[in-house]
Amino acid sequence: MAGNIIKSDSAAVGGIPIGDMYDDGTDLWVMTKNGLEKITDRGTLNIPSLTASDITLDEESAATTGNIAVSEMLLETTGASSTNTVELARFVLSSEVENGDWTNAILGKIDLGATGSVNGLAGVICAELDLPTTPPATGHYSCFEAELNVPGDAGLGVGNGTSFMIMNAWGEDVATFQTSGYVFELTGLGTPASSHIIQANTDQPTHGLRVLIDGTDYFLLMTTANNGSE
Repeated sequence: MAGNIIKSDSAAVGGIPIGDMYDDGTDLWVMTKNGLEKITDRGTLNIPSLTASDITLDEESAATTGNIAVSEMLLETTGASSTNTVELARFVLSSEVENGDWTNAILGKIDLGATGSVNGLAGVICAELDLPTTPPATGHYSCFEAELNVPGDAGLGVGNGTSFMIMNAWGEDVATFQTSGYVFELTGLGTPASSHIIQANTDQPTHGLRVLIDGTDYFLLMTTANNGSE
């Protein structure tokens, strides 16, 4: 097929590597295990039947300097708007049936094997927000946003557990983590002081935030008093 090869992989269908993407000047095309598929109008890739991974980007790098990345997705918005929505990438998993042990719209993993390590920081997912140098007049800004939609017939608490976040520690040496690890590691909060994000606040707690730890409900005690003292 005429066009520019954008991405190649090792497996092939009819001599064309699975994962090859072509730009014919009008549309984008990709070779899947089901044959050549058109990414319609540079938009939607329609794969008719999925039984395994249709598109795999499998790379190996021996580079020792610079940034190593399999792929980059870049978007720059140039039209000002107060009503549009912007998403660089969207992953939607839809289901009307029961699924198995785990179901993820996005899976991120670092496998360090037996001898892998990092000289600085290893984070499976990095959420980094560069705020503008000119203070914005509106909006809320955060590195992480979790949205939980609870419809009218959700039936929460009937044979299921629901939360904004689930964190599990496991493995043969999990006991070492239990004696030396942390639930969170925070930096940049500064020294506890009056009206700071972290305070030496000794006010009598008036509220509790429920969390589930190893199957037991615990309540993180809170106060509404800023710089309070008992």
